[in-house]
Parts: sequence; structure tokens; C-alpha cells
Amino acid sequence: GLDFRIGRQVINWGTADTFNPTSNLNPKDFEDPLLFAESMGNQMIRADWTPLKDLTLTFVWVPVFRGSLLPTSAGAAFTDRNAFARAVRNTTDPDIAALISAQSAVAGVFNYSFASSVGSPEASLKNSMGAFRMAWKMLSFDWSASYFIGYDHVPRGVSSIAGTPQGTTVPVALGLEYP
Repeated sequence: GLDFRIGRQVINWGTADTFNPTSNLNPKDFEDPLLFAESMGNQMIRADWTPLKDLTLTFVWVPVFRGSLLPTSAGAAFTDRNAFARAVRNTTDPDIAALISAQSAVAGVFNYSFASSVGSPEASLKNSMGAFRMAWKMLSFDWSASYFIGYDHVPRGVSSIAGTPQGTTVPVALGLEYP
């Protein structure tokens, strides 16, 4: 009743097609349009224990985080000046709020100079991920409950003012981070 698997593997929890919020252990491939959102393998240790006929407990440990593959055009979405200006107007960041008030005081429109980067979590034991799932059968249905602690595989965009505005040019640091 006890099985171990060590190595590169894909673990899909749940039965949804493309969007499956309970299957959060493997990164997705957004780079290839033919394999869009297909799960990619990652190094994991998995233990399945079946103490009763219809009850399975699964433990998974992912020692090193691996992010999703993004298309090469993904960076362009974060350097669109109009999209950034809309986000600036709706922000609560105090640095950017000061920029908005300065922009309204100046007759001209600011030009933004963008510098982008991707920040992945450091490969350390502290940043490893883990999950637990309990699955059982009851009343002709498959049931499960799971718990996951780790990082989201799809990065989110973050931005900040990268320095002092020079005339009408504002340096903006754009980044992608994994929450």
C-alpha cells in the first residue's frame, strides 16, 4: 500500500481540461501554441499510501521551483506605454502616485524608459514546495482534499520607478515575479 516515485514527473490533480486550479504542482508551457498550457515535468518526490481500500494519501515534495515557459512576446505586454499609463493611474504605490501628481503639473506627457527582468525564487530548501492530498470514494463519487504550499507558476508583473525622472523621461523597472 506504499509507493514511492522519485524523478522528473507530471502530477495532475483534478479533472479539468486546460484551466485546473487544483493541479498546481507542475509549470505550464505557454511558449508553444500547439502545446499551450500543457503541464511540464519537474523533479519531485512522491509517496502514495493506501491504508484503506478507497482512501489514498499522497505526499509530494518539489525541491527546486521551475516557472512556466512564457512566449517571447510576453515581455512586450509589460512595455506597452499605454497599458503602463493606465496601470499608473490605478495604482496605490506612493512613488507612482507622486509621479501622477508631477505629470499633471507639467504640460507635457512623460516618456517612460523601460528595463525588464524576471525574478525567480532562489534554489534553496526554504523555497521548496510541498503538497498533500487525501482522495477517497464515497456514494459513487471520487472526492479529494488537498493542501499546497509553494509558488504560482505564472509570474505577475510588478513595476516601480527606477530612479529620478530626467526632464520628461521617467525610468521604470518592470519585472516578473512568482507569487
